[in-house]
Amino acid sequence: MPFVIDAVYAFAHALDDIIRPKCGVNGGSCLQSLLPIAGPQMLKYIHNVSFRGPQGTDIRFNDDGDALGYYNIYQYQKNDTKYDYIQIGTWRER
Repeated sequence: MPFVIDAVYAFAHALDDIIRPKCGVNGGSCLQSLLPIAGPQMLKYIHNVSFRGPQGTDIRFNDDGDALGYYNIYQYQKNDTKYDYIQIGTWRER
């Protein structure tokens, strides 16, 4: 679920970056003049989006528009009398 939230936030930030400079904070009737927003234009704005997601992860995109990778690494371990997944590290693309 966090990836879905991050994707929605990324689009919202990109749309805000498209709308605010041309229409101001309230948008008004100016919004109709911006529609439809072409995919390549949206991708250009997504490339420049960066924010901290709800999970505390920094969200940024590379030149292809792909989010930088971030993974938690777990190991299945015995903990007292039961087995469970224990986080043993993380990996982050830079």
